Formats: sequence, C-alpha cells, structure tokens
Amino acid sequence: MTSFAEKWRPVVGWEGLYEVSNWGRIKGLARWSKHWRGGKRLFKERILKLSKTAGGYVMAKLRANDRVEEKYVHSLVLTAFVGFRPAGMECCHGDGIRTN
Repeated sequence: MTSFAEKWRPVVGWEGLYEVSNWGRIKGLARWSKHWRGGKRLFKERILKLSKTAGGYVMAKLRANDRVEEKYVHSLVLTAFVGFRPAGMECCHGDGIRTN
C-alpha cells in the first residue's frame, strides 16, 4: 500500500473559510461569524462531518453567514488540486469507487 502525505488547499469560492485535502477531507478554518441573535461567534478549526447521497457520493455542507451550499467532495478536490473541469466534462473516480 502506498502512503502519501495529506495536503490542504483552499476550497475555490470559499477561500479563507474552508480547505480540502487530497484525502477528501474538508476543514473549516477558525473564524469569526455573525450569530443569528446578533453579535459575533468564534468558530474553531475543525474537520467537517460528511454525508453520502442516495447514489453513494460524498457531500459537504459549507456555510458562511447567510450562505449555505452542499458540494460534492470529489468536485472540490478536483477543482482545488487540478483546476476547473471543462464544460460538458465529468470528474471521474480513478478507481471507480464513488466514496474515494
């Protein structure tokens, strides 16, 4: 089995808020954010809990203030480490396993 180091890159469009690793983990960075009752709240750095879709793909829910988006983890990894995929193309899992 080949072992490789985990590398982190900013999530495109969420720079300064989230990072994605080449292992497919998502990390929320430490930051101050608006609290729903007013004022500000400190969010500590943490690894997000991911969910699976009915089709077996892994998703992450990204939040910042009033913005909430669910993103496929494989797309976040591709965009951060390779770049945007061309229009009409799909990102594939090299081993065919949707959770990788």
